[in-house]
Amino acid sequence: MAQEIEVKKKEPIFEFLESIAEMIPASFYWLDTKGICLGLNTMSALGVGGQCKEDIIGNSVYDAYPKEIADTIQGYIDEVIATGVFTIREDRITDMTTGQVKYFSSARAPLRNEKGKIIGLIGAGIDITANKEAELQKLENEANRAMLAEKEKLIALKEAEQLKYENRRLEEQHKLHQAILEKEAAESERLRLENELRKLENQNLLAEKKSQERVTNFINKMLHEIQAFRIGELHLTTGIRTPITYIGEQVRLTKREQQILYFLSLNKSPKDIAQIITILEDKPVTDSTVNAIINKKLYPKFEVFNIGQLVEKAILLNQIPFLLDDSSA
Repeated sequence: MAQEIEVKKKEPIFEFLESIAEMIPASFYWLDTKGICLGLNTMSALGVGGQCKEDIIGNSVYDAYPKEIADTIQGYIDEVIATGVFTIREDRITDMTTGQVKYFSSARAPLRNEKGKIIGLIGAGIDITANKEAELQKLENEANRAMLAEKEKLIALKEAEQLKYENRRLEEQHKLHQAILEKEAAESERLRLENELRKLENQNLLAEKKSQERVTNFINKMLHEIQAFRIGELHLTTGIRTPITYIGEQVRLTKREQQILYFLSLNKSPKDIAQIITILEDKPVTDSTVNAIINKKLYPKFEVFNIGQLVEKAILLNQIPFLLDDSSA
């Protein structure tokens, strides 16, 4: 391998490269078509971990870098040798001496002999680490500023949404409070109207009761006078002068039977009696009911067969109420 390199180094182009290598202020090197280093300057040798140029000459990129990085660089080398096209790329390489990640603007061009045949590759790399780090820092700062601006925007939106929500909540709370007040006012008005209506109803009931009492008293007075006149006639007809008192003891009568006898003594028909009782008690009583009580109850109790006999015998037995009383039994 060393002899082969020595032979290659005798090419005029290689001698020329050797003569100018140290004058180039950049990492400078040249390789054969297989990627073996044929020469380089001191800056390049130190960059790949060598103490001097001789430590690196005869090595490939796989001797200088980990496989992952070496594969990438070797791919660039193979491309230039295969296509003969000059390329400029940005390489990210770890300094094998310090372990620092460095960035290089790497130019690679095919190396040709006097006949134009590609016999290798010439490369130069300018350290752009400071610029790259400044650029990355700038991008990071811009990203941080953009992130901060977006965060502030999100905070502002969140605060706006929170304010909007709070305003909406307060508005809904106000509406609810107003609805409660309106409901309470409506309920208060309803109660007031109910009280007014109740007062009017009580007043009407009281007036109606007083009116009914006046009518009842008037009717009782008239009925009393009619009954007295009727019984007086019956006394004249029968010649009886027995003092009239309230209900005799010979025949036990129910309240309804007393009512019917009372109205019969006033010369009222069963139909009239049914209508009068219906009005007085505010519940329906039919004339058939009155007839049934007369025929099935009163006739047997007094042992008579018609209303005339019934009234006369009731007078004889002192069984006709002089004045109808609701408490009579």
